[in-house]
Amino acid sequence: MFLLESNNNFKIKTVHNLLEQKKVKIVDTKNKKFFQKLYLYFGNNQIEVLFMKEKKIFKCPVNFNVLVNAIIELLSNFEIKYKNLIYCPIKNRITKDNFSASLGEIHNLILIYLFLNQKDGILKDELYAILWPNDKNIQINKLDTHLTNLKSFLYEKINFLIKISSSKGNISLGID
Repeated sequence: MFLLESNNNFKIKTVHNLLEQKKVKIVDTKNKKFFQKLYLYFGNNQIEVLFMKEKKIFKCPVNFNVLVNAIIELLSNFEIKYKNLIYCPIKNRITKDNFSASLGEIHNLILIYLFLNQKDGILKDELYAILWPNDKNIQINKLDTHLTNLKSFLYEKINFLIKISSSKGNISLGID
């Protein structure tokens, strides 16, 4: 999750929609949790893309696919480092020491929300709704199965023991 900001609300909606089509997790309000800000400045003859300490400049007119792919490339360099773990949410990749594994969509989303909510945790119902927004009946055991599978996957693939604590329907990340 990255916060998308700009000096041009009309043009940013187009970029936001294109990024969503590419399944890049973008939010457009500070009310939602995010890892970092991505800022697009639309000038007279150029577009500046600022992310963390990097800046890319595009002369106008620019093909939106070129712009979106450059944004995805910038975001792909974002890593969450925790102890000896390196997690790249855009690449769906997790690494520990010399071991690396590609995550499936559900496992990646679970980790994204566990890291975003590392301090306070996230309600299981809320996470369930994010993972399966079209489900009419919530089946928490479905989520519990995916959490167990994620734990097994990480231990098997990268020798990483992840602890996910649960209390009163709230789950949080605990890593040893």
